[in-house]
Amino acid sequence: DCGMDASKCGHDGVVFNGSTSGGLAYDQRPNYALISGLKITDCSVSIRIAHADYPTIERSDVSRNTGSGPGDHADVYYIEDSNNGVFRYNSTHEYWSEGLYFTGYSTYGNWKIYSNTFWDSTGGKAGQTGIAFDNNSATMGMFYIYNNVFANINSPLRTTVRGFGSQFAGGELYNNIFWKSGSPLSMTHDNNWYSDASNFGETNGVAGGAADPFAGSANANYRLAAGSTAIDHGRTLASEFATDMASTMRLSPWDIGAYEYSTGGSSVINGQCGTTVNVCTFGSFSDIADTATTYQWSCIGSGGGTTAQCNKPITTVPT
Repeated sequence: DCGMDASKCGHDGVVFNGSTSGGLAYDQRPNYALISGLKITDCSVSIRIAHADYPTIERSDVSRNTGSGPGDHADVYYIEDSNNGVFRYNSTHEYWSEGLYFTGYSTYGNWKIYSNTFWDSTGGKAGQTGIAFDNNSATMGMFYIYNNVFANINSPLRTTVRGFGSQFAGGELYNNIFWKSGSPLSMTHDNNWYSDASNFGETNGVAGGAADPFAGSANANYRLAAGSTAIDHGRTLASEFATDMASTMRLSPWDIGAYEYSTGGSSVINGQCGTTVNVCTFGSFSDIADTATTYQWSCIGSGGGTTAQCNKPITTVPT
C-alpha cells in the first residue's frame, strides 16, 4: 500500500518490474500488490507493472503525464504481462497518451475495471485513449469493464495502438458512460450511455444525444444530475461491483456510470474489514477486546448497511 504523493516525479512514479528508474521501484515483481491512495502528477509513466499478477490499483488520482501522444509511450498506467488484476475507484485525467495501457509478450488479461473516471477538461487531444490494448503475440484473457465514466476522451477504448496486430480477446462492457467520447469495442456490451444519436445496437443502451448527464461536468463532477437518463438504466451485476466510487452501495436497478445517484439522503454503506489490524476499508471502526491469539474489531455500516466483524491472528516472534 503505497499511500504516497509523487507530485512532479519527472519520470516513472511507481514501478513494479525490476527497474530502478522510477520514483519508487519494487524489484521483486510482487504478486498481490496493493497500490492505493496515490496522487501522482507530471510523470512520464505514473505507475508501471510488469510480470506481477493479482495487483489491485485503487482510489488514486493520477494526472498530467508528460507525453504528447501514444508514439512516445508515456502511458499513465503501463501494464505488461499482468493477469487477474483489479482497477477501481481511480480518477485518471488531463493526460496526453494512454490512460490505462495493457500490453504483453507472454500472457495478460482477466482484469476487472470498474467505477473509475477517465476525463479531460477540454478534450480534443489527438492520440488520447482511456483504455488501450496492445499485443506483442501474447495470449490475451478477458476484460470486464463496468460502471466507468469516459468524459472528453478522444478514444475511450482502443486496440492495436502501435500496429502490433492485437488479437483482442474481448470481454464485457456494461454500465459505462461515454460522454463526448467514442464507441464500444468488439466485446459483449449493453446498458451503456452514449452522447450520440445511436446506442450502438444495444438492447438496453441509452442514446443520450447532446444531453449532459452529470451534476457538474464543468467542474469535473461526474455524479449524475437529477433526471439523468443514466439513472436506473444500468445492469445489476455481482455484489463484488456493487460499491460506487464514493463508497455508496448500488441499488437495483443500478445506475450507469461511476456514481450511484443520491438525492442527498443517507447512502447505504456496508462495513468491510481492511487488510491490516484495526482498519476498515468501508464503515466506521469500532474496537473489540482482543483474545490471546486474535486481534478483533468491527467495521460498522451506515444508512442501513451491514456491520463486518474483523479479526487477524496475533503473530508472535520466537525469542
